Amino acid sequence: MGKLRFPCTLCGKRFKRKKYVKRHNLKVHEGGERHLCLQCGKGLSSKTALRVHERIHTGDKPYECTECHAKFSQPSALKVHLRSHTGVWRQCERPFMCETCGKSFASKEYLKHHNRIHTGSKPFVCEICYRAFAQRNSLHQHIKVHTGERPYCCDQCGKQFTQLNALQRHHRIHTGEKPFMCSACGRTFTDKSTLRRHASVRTASIDSSVLFVCSTNRNS
Repeated sequence: MGKLRFPCTLCGKRFKRKKYVKRHNLKVHEGGERHLCLQCGKGLSSKTALRVHERIHTGDKPYECTECHAKFSQPSALKVHLRSHTGVWRQCERPFMCETCGKSFASKEYLKHHNRIHTGSKPFVCEICYRAFAQRNSLHQHIKVHTGERPYCCDQCGKQFTQLNALQRHHRIHTGEKPFMCSACGRTFTDKSTLRRHASVRTASIDSSVLFVCSTNRNS
């Protein structure tokens, strides 16, 4: 049996391969089951998102511009591109366009950073635990986990945090603010991750109900 050489930096559980750690993090620490790309290990929120992402690896671009025959992997990218022919927007303002999703940027550098969302590239690696990040500022925030630095302090209760967004989420406990609403049932939540978990549980519950009804109808 192989050695369990790769630990989860959040809970300490160890795994034989690094991709198993990534899968564990997505399921246990990041709000439920994700659809994993077999090529790069990136987790997507749905089967549809996974199919779109896989086109990065296959090079498939099924959406074609009828004006210039440029091809795109997503219909949204084609829609944005078509504006360059209709003149709805001035391309010179943001001339660097992502061929995957159609989003445009003012510089090549911004486009390069954005592309990591699609490719899953994470060039910034923590020298302590070897966890990798797509953006340099994400690495800087992560390093505080190891140094113990918590520069963001709640003015209500004194609790300290490593990241500003963590403090902002915590602050909603005191204010009662719940800005994230489920579009299906109207229930509100303090943060996106709780809303995602709620949505996945609700979807699973609806699917189970449909299966039960179908089964009942067959047996009746």
